[in-house]
Amino acid sequence: MNELNKSLIKNFWRNQSLRDSNRWTDSNLLEFEISYITQKRPQDFKSIKILDLGSGSGELSKRLQEYGDILNAVDFEENYRRFFQESDSQFFIHSDVIGFESEENFDIILLCGVVTHLTKTEEGQIYEKVSKLLAPRGFAVIKHQMSINKEFIVNTYSEALGENYSARYSSFLETEVKLKSIFQEVELVEYPKTFNKFDNSKHVAFLVKK
Repeated sequence: MNELNKSLIKNFWRNQSLRDSNRWTDSNLLEFEISYITQKRPQDFKSIKILDLGSGSGELSKRLQEYGDILNAVDFEENYRRFFQESDSQFFIHSDVIGFESEENFDIILLCGVVTHLTKTEEGQIYEKVSKLLAPRGFAVIKHQMSINKEFIVNTYSEALGENYSARYSSFLETEVKLKSIFQEVELVEYPKTFNKFDNSKHVAFLVKK
């Protein structure tokens, strides 16, 4: 099967949402992400609005949230609601990322580990949506594992996760070209090679601005 299995993806995330955390990468990778994102935070803003698209349990976005910030976490799996406080400064929105709409603009938008579960068409749609939702001085983090060469799709069983999963690894070069066609500024963040477990893909992030 050389296409994404959407029913398998939904089942995978339903099972993941029952766990205490949905992050399975090295804890050092999380600290690396917190470090480079925090450095880009506008220093003259007393408070910011954060949008976490495909939030999962929110380990990254909740660590980025400082006093006075407002965090909106979006995920299609309702079970993730329990990880958020549901207060005046933290909200959980039960929605898939493609269908999510908002009248607000956000200073930081996270789209991390999401694109691997979207079709190529949906990938383009979500980048357009991120551009629409960004505040004038805001930036977005587009991060997922990408193919070093050509795009490929995996439908297999993961021993590490103990689950069947389906994922699309977009081409690094094609992703970069696509982002540059939508955003005015596109900055590459290279992850340390030690985080890459496979020789055909790598962790990559792009920091993008309107």
